[in-house]
Amino acid sequence: MNETDIAASTYREHPAPPELRHVLACTWRQRIAPGCGVYQQRVLPDGHADLVVDERGRAVLVGPATRVVLPELPAGGAVHGLRLAFHAVGPLLRVPAAELTDRVVPLSALVSGPLLTAVRDALADGDPAATALTQRWLASAAPDPRVARRSARCGVGLGWRSCRWPTGSGCPAGSCAERLLAEVGLGPKMFQRVGRLQRFLALAGADPERGLAELAAEAGYADQPHLSREAKTLAGLTATELLAYQLG
Repeated sequence: MNETDIAASTYREHPAPPELRHVLACTWRQRIAPGCGVYQQRVLPDGHADLVVDERGRAVLVGPATRVVLPELPAGGAVHGLRLAFHAVGPLLRVPAAELTDRVVPLSALVSGPLLTAVRDALADGDPAATALTQRWLASAAPDPRVARRSARCGVGLGWRSCRWPTGSGCPAGSCAERLLAEVGLGPKMFQRVGRLQRFLALAGADPERGLAELAAEAGYADQPHLSREAKTLAGLTATELLAYQLG
């Protein structure tokens, strides 16, 4: 479980249950302290899409991002989310995931009826019946195993190394790239860039004393200027500013 506490914001993240890990990365919640004014959250690209319900019951799908997003959250509010596995977006929602990239879409445009109500109630209130229906829906998704393998190999964090998409994919390079766009919402190059940035942050978090040049090399950047350019493009901050923000 990941936890972050800032004076104005409390964030808790819980791993998905084993039976849903083919479709779900984690569940999470964030609460904003009363009386703190509007809180601006910096959300970095991580390759995932999230189902999100706020304190008013508004349910949306936040698609996979190619750039930083800065949502504003009201004081005293709460946000609950399901973070989907990379390869589960298209198969679960039955739309090409690329159509959701860099978009916030009302969940009502993607699911309807009792399922829409169940997802909203499961996230907001933890209603047992709603949670059971939501879990059955999640479990029903059937991602392409080839894309699942490749997205896992090219994923983010400390386990990330590199992503040579055409090699050993089990399908032609063009076909796999098309499946990645359809199921994940990002092409191979962008997925690799996002994974590299997240690996840099994970490495820095594990050892804050390391220098930028060393971190850049281990994360897979050509050099420190390459890291600086990518941090500015994807996160809207220099590498130094990004680490100061992430590590406090």
